[in-house]
Amino acid sequence: MKKNIRNSLRTKLAESDNIKANEPKAYVKAALELGYADANIKFEDVGTGGASHKGVGDLDVNKVMAAKDFNRPKKKVLYSAVVLDEQSKSKLLTALGYQIPEGWKTFAHHMTIVFGKGLPEEIKSDLGKVVDLRATEIGKSDLVMAVKVDGYPTNNDIPHITLAVNTAAGGKPFRSNKITNWEPLDSYLHLRGTVTEIKS
Repeated sequence: MKKNIRNSLRTKLAESDNIKANEPKAYVKAALELGYADANIKFEDVGTGGASHKGVGDLDVNKVMAAKDFNRPKKKVLYSAVVLDEQSKSKLLTALGYQIPEGWKTFAHHMTIVFGKGLPEEIKSDLGKVVDLRATEIGKSDLVMAVKVDGYPTNNDIPHITLAVNTAAGGKPFRSNKITNWEPLDSYLHLRGTVTEIKS
């Protein structure tokens, strides 16, 4: 069986008309997985045969394996956010975690900037930037618990970080936008996070 696979692979490599470095990648990967040594995987430039494309130059195993996968779908941006560092997440949960009802799922992860897409052009250069936030109020409903924050722009009417969600009752993090019962914190909590685009 393995011999048949090797013979099939040789045929595929011989027949493949590779114009870009990523086109033979699947075959080279298969050859490596079958135990072929790099030195036994040969690339030969047979010219363009009169076609109007440009060659990619000399190829070797490293160049092919480093090439981007052919037709890899682009990842979609789910949302952009200020993602809290671990110290800030811990600070939030230490200060307010005792108020989270038993059985609720803990989040304390991020403040959404824009949902469903990447950063707006006017702040695109902030990607990867570390910024400071300030938690000022705590809000609760039967489904979610969150803190209001300020310090960085967001498209949400209420800038917030979801602390916890009552998933057993059907709660979802977006429900934090529906909280109407907010109370000031005894003291502000200074938090820090990184401007990030979360992709699928």
